[in-house]
Amino acid sequence: MKRSDWELIENIVDKALDLPVEQRRKFIAGRCKDKPVIKKEALELLESIEKGDLFPGDQTDPKFDLIQNMLDGLNHSELHQSLIGKKIGSYRLEKLIGSGGMGAVFLGERADGLFDHTVAVKIIRRDFTDESIRHHFDNERRILAKLTHEGIAQLYDGGVTDEGWPYLVMEYVNGIPIIQYCNENRLTIKQRLELFRAVCKAVHFAHSKLIIHRDLKPANILVKENNKIKILDFGIAQFLEDQNFAEPPRFLSPNYASPEQLTENLVSTASDIYSLGLLLHRLLGGFHPYEINGLDLSEQLEVIKENLSKKPSERLRKLPRENREEIAEQRKTSIRSLEKSMSGDLDSILQKSLKFNSDQRYVSAGDLQNDIDNFIQNLPVSTLADNKFYRFSKLLKRNRITFGSIAIILFMITGFALFHTNQIATERTQAQLEADKAEEITSFLIELFDSSNPTYAPGEVITAEDLLEQGLERADQISELPVKSDILTTIGKAYTRLGEYDTGSEIFQQAIDLNQSIYGQESVETADVIFHLGLNYAATYNWDLSLPYLKKAYEIYTDHLEPDHSNVVKSALRLATTMRHTGQPDSALKLADSHFEAIEHDYTEHDSELLSALFQYAYVLRGAGEIDRSEAIYLDLIERYEQSNDTLNNSMAANHNNLGSIYIEKEKYHKSEQHYRKSLDITNYIYGPDHPLTLRVRANMIYPVSKLGRYEEVATIIQEIITLTKDRYGWEHWRTGAAIGRFGHFSLHRKDYANADSLFQETHSIYKSVLGPDHFWTARMEGYLTLTNRLLGNHETADSLYKHHMAVLNDQQSNFSDSQIGRLQSLIDAFKEADGDFNEEISNYQSLLPEGNGQ
Repeated sequence: MKRSDWELIENIVDKALDLPVEQRRKFIAGRCKDKPVIKKEALELLESIEKGDLFPGDQTDPKFDLIQNMLDGLNHSELHQSLIGKKIGSYRLEKLIGSGGMGAVFLGERADGLFDHTVAVKIIRRDFTDESIRHHFDNERRILAKLTHEGIAQLYDGGVTDEGWPYLVMEYVNGIPIIQYCNENRLTIKQRLELFRAVCKAVHFAHSKLIIHRDLKPANILVKENNKIKILDFGIAQFLEDQNFAEPPRFLSPNYASPEQLTENLVSTASDIYSLGLLLHRLLGGFHPYEINGLDLSEQLEVIKENLSKKPSERLRKLPRENREEIAEQRKTSIRSLEKSMSGDLDSILQKSLKFNSDQRYVSAGDLQNDIDNFIQNLPVSTLADNKFYRFSKLLKRNRITFGSIAIILFMITGFALFHTNQIATERTQAQLEADKAEEITSFLIELFDSSNPTYAPGEVITAEDLLEQGLERADQISELPVKSDILTTIGKAYTRLGEYDTGSEIFQQAIDLNQSIYGQESVETADVIFHLGLNYAATYNWDLSLPYLKKAYEIYTDHLEPDHSNVVKSALRLATTMRHTGQPDSALKLADSHFEAIEHDYTEHDSELLSALFQYAYVLRGAGEIDRSEAIYLDLIERYEQSNDTLNNSMAANHNNLGSIYIEKEKYHKSEQHYRKSLDITNYIYGPDHPLTLRVRANMIYPVSKLGRYEEVATIIQEIITLTKDRYGWEHWRTGAAIGRFGHFSLHRKDYANADSLFQETHSIYKSVLGPDHFWTARMEGYLTLTNRLLGNHETADSLYKHHMAVLNDQQSNFSDSQIGRLQSLIDAFKEADGDFNEEISNYQSLLPEGNGQ
């Protein structure tokens, strides 16, 4: 039998001896299924131990050593106790602090009275005092004497006792095993990586001295209170340059051993790299990639190969949800964020560290550390650096480009490449023109990013806005009009994603003018930009401005493209959404219905075009009063995204947000809040806390939280919105006015009329300055000021405000949009809820509404 088989037998019998006598044989039989030889030897060994027939047969039989070792294991705790209080060299052993396969570690105190000094004293087991073991400990003394490093426990002294026990006096490290430390302190992924960097640094130092650790595992890496690591126990290390001395016994930990250690092949620094990879896997993912203790060698290798063929992030996703929740909680993150962090760079780093073949791993611990450094700094890691688009995305992230800008710019580059590929098959001349255009655009972007890179240009780290401004300046210098138009369109999209809608509109208009001169007013190319301008206005609720652009784009698409073309369907559904907000819910649903059947047949279950179409359709259904159907589609969309592990996107945020609104209509406020919070988590992750979309979702959450009676929390939310809005846009901006107005509405609801009046005055002042005295929002705010002044007894002021804003509203009545009607209805509700007789005002407001609204 092989040595590994005897180790397996020892492991099985050792565990059996911990059980009651009547359970031992059943346990062995269960552990030795399909291993009749192992089972036979294990049962014989158990019987020998139980009968006291300790040394049957030839003492050269492996059983002799096996039984002797196991019996000593049963008795060594008594030996440890007898050593406490004994003086070893200059130190007295105070207490046992650990034990392992080769011996025990005691806390020692200086006993000669010269000075106080606490140390760790490591003593070899008494039965292992043959020459090879002593030689091994002499080696360890020489090894540790060379390893003077802040991350490695220092050797102070060593020798052999009168009884023949080799011992080492080492630095006592008062610390916690690294995994335990990280979990108890809930360290983030980045904080864990910082600790791991320090481990790599210490191991690299040892490797530079031609020393291998051979047993790197969490128990051998302690973290002190000052957040510094110490690597313990180089007891099975050996010199690379000395392969001739007697091989020490195998006391390594199988779960942290490399394949070459398990098969007793040549061990090198690559073995430590493998163990570091296993450590990193546990630090980040919270679990070991496999369990091989108690298996025979062939089973161990099979389990390793099978498990390491999968990405760590994939293994993480397959854990039970409760396990993933616990792991994420220990890292101060969510399941989604943890899975996202593990995928990509960290997947690649772990897979390279854990290659089955040692020559495919990192060459050194220093190289592994460099890739960890690169990941932390958003630099390309070596395992993926050959991918040019990957390197480009890293450049964008280092320059603080937002997710939206990255997505659009990369889409443009890859989009032109795909267009070129498709065109070659059908129209070679046109494809060449497009390829030339793509090359010029790519060169434009590379030059732009290179000049913006702090490595080449002095100054502060560039922002997305800085980059786009430089892009606009450079675009003016482009002579090729098709290239210039495409770049302007891309920059316009980026500004829209950043929430800079006004700037985006101006740029889209420039691109429309260019496309009309190049391709014609009724061309698909022109319709593409018109469509995006319409979306830009819709994003700011300017439905009246959005409607003609979306309608024009839809008409051009239907004239030039097939009815089931994605551009036709997308524009139809977007147009239907806008029609819903301009008082045409029935027409909107009719238009959406006319195109929805086509997209159901033409797209796969998880196709992004289908998911987007479903979302728009649900939105139109809701506007037409089909609340239950709309709710069902939103829930179905969320399930589809979750099944495809694609949950951190704007569409998912929008689905949760709209479900929040539906549950308000259904008066299910707990559900509403839950979905708004999920939407807020996503928008905050993608866009940041001060983006208009994030602020909008945060504002939406006010209503259900208020309905649930948590008024202090509502006040906190509103204050956060005001601060974030003011910091982003400044005081003189309509968004800031709207944020302050929300606090006014909250104060009005709480019957704090004086505070409500003060806040409404501030909002009115901003609206009047920014939007003008006759804007609908300004007039509506005068309606709220009319109410607060009536409630406060300021009737003269109230009369003046009422007269002015009613005149403005009467002038605009025929052009009220759906959203304006909704806002006017909210004003009516405020008068109805207030204490007092406001029948005249309510009646006059209701007369402004279309027939059937609020009557």
